[in-house]
Amino acid sequence: MLHQEDPAIYTAWIAALTRSERAGGRLTLTAPSRFHANYVLSHLKPRLLAACRDVDELMSDIAVIS
Repeated sequence: MLHQEDPAIYTAWIAALTRSERAGGRLTLTAPSRFHANYVLSHLKPRLLAACRDVDELMSDIAVIS
């Protein structure tokens, strides 16, 4: 879904994220670097959270770590 919306953003920032864990409504993703994690959190978190909520309405938060 995110790839269809914006392939360039997906390829540059989202594709490199890996799922670390899920606890309740919080999903934790791992980024390849601290810079990558900070960029995703400050620029893409609302988009990622909206996409996750489209799949699972109980999703309430996303954390991105490096």
